[in-house]
Amino acid sequence: PLDLFSGASASASARADEACAVTRSLIASMQNPDATKTYLALCDGDGTWNGKDFRGMGWFSLEIPVKDEWGKEMINVKTDIKFVASTILPATSTNNASTNNVSANKAHDKIDTTMNANIENEGINTEVRKISIILARPSTGK
Repeated sequence: PLDLFSGASASASARADEACAVTRSLIASMQNPDATKTYLALCDGDGTWNGKDFRGMGWFSLEIPVKDEWGKEMINVKTDIKFVASTILPATSTNNASTNNVSANKAHDKIDTTMNANIENEGINTEVRKISIILARPSTGK
């Protein structure tokens, strides 16, 4: 078979060995205590929490308990966070497919920044979602 990246012929065994070597290298890199892990996350919300606007703060630290994959609460967990972008997704129509775009656009034009804007008698789902893209760097915990 032909290797798609280099154009060279390679056996399946050689490709598997190379893939395993790359995986081992990546795992070793992430386990290195000097490694900086940065995650890109899509989060619910618009960047405000408990009345504080975090969107323009640059990098900041949060120290709040989180749950691990088994539901056990972990304390003393610190994560550095930076907001990249925030938006409000438009409401969607509950009408038939031919009017979905028109209804959704009408809803978007009328919706203010409240989580559950009220648009009555138009067949429109008025629940909007605030979402943000963040960078997260855990320094303790996971």
